[in-house]
This record gives sequence, structure tokens and C-alpha cells, in this order.
Amino acid sequence: MALKNSRETGISDLFEAVLSGEASAEEKLFEVLSERFLALTRKRIWNENKARDVVQETLLAIAANYKTAEFKAGFTAWAHRVLKNRILAHLKSERSRTEKMSSFTDSHHISSALEDPDLRRRLIDCLKKIHKRNPRLARTINLQYQGYSVAEICSRMAINTNSLYIMLHRTRVMLKLCLKKGEID
Repeated sequence: MALKNSRETGISDLFEAVLSGEASAEEKLFEVLSERFLALTRKRIWNENKARDVVQETLLAIAANYKTAEFKAGFTAWAHRVLKNRILAHLKSERSRTEKMSSFTDSHHISSALEDPDLRRRLIDCLKKIHKRNPRLARTINLQYQGYSVAEICSRMAINTNSLYIMLHRTRVMLKLCLKKGEID
């Protein structure tokens, strides 16, 4: 089967050529998929770099599985379903990250401690106790209180975002316990 120009050749034809062993068909198949998927992904993910990342992840997943997968509705439908799932996973991840960021910046400020001298003293004592137990935990909450962004804190402490959120959560739990009972244990 001689392949026409890749723009004229359908994805299913290219897939059949790959299965029949045509040497250049696989490269053409992934070129066509890449072009089409990027056009589709840009409609849902407006950031060019993120759209390209999603397409790249999709193509990697397809490359890893397309020769052994069983297709109920054909290769093209399966490939589009893989893309759709990757886009949805990306959008869900972005939405989750946005929600974490807004809750992180909106609801966890300790500004009321400045108004109450007794609370401020207890808070400082608790921070000292946390620092004795785990200086990194005390540093995360201190940097957050000073107004550093998540990216800046992660960069300064050489940690990833998820680790930062975990550390902040643990520190807040320890602070609450200490403010209630006077001890962090």
C-alpha cells in the first residue's frame, strides 16, 4: 500500500500501514496525530506550552500501547479517547492547583495574632517549640507568613509544591494543638 501525502492520508490508513509493516508509516502516523491533537488541545488548554505537554503525554501513552491494545471502535476513536482523558486529567489538576492556591493565600493568614499580645506570645512560643522539633516545618510557615509565594518557598527550600502543602498542613496542625494545650505532642 503506497501512502499518499500525510495530509491526505487518514489516521486509520496510516495505522493499517503501520500494522502491515510499512517503514515510514509510524512516523507519519505520529506526525498526523501530533498536528491534529495539538489543534484540538489548544481549544481546551489555551496555554501553548501546557497544550504541547498534554499532546506529548498523549502521544507517549499511545506509542506505548497502540500495538497491543484492542480497539472496540477503531484506532482513531481510541487515540482520541486517550487525548480526551489526558486533557480532562490536566484540567482537573489545574483546577485542584488553583483551589489549593486560593485557599492557601486566602484563609491561612495569622494577622489576628498581631492584635492580641497574649496570642502573639503563645504563637511565638509554639513556633519555637516546633522549630526545636523540626526547623523545616517552622521555616515553611514563617516564609508563608512573610508573604512569599508558593514558588518562592519551594525554590528556597528545594522542595516541590506537594511537599510544601504537606509541611504547611503539619505545621498548622501542630500550631493549633500547641495553642490549645501548650505542647505540640
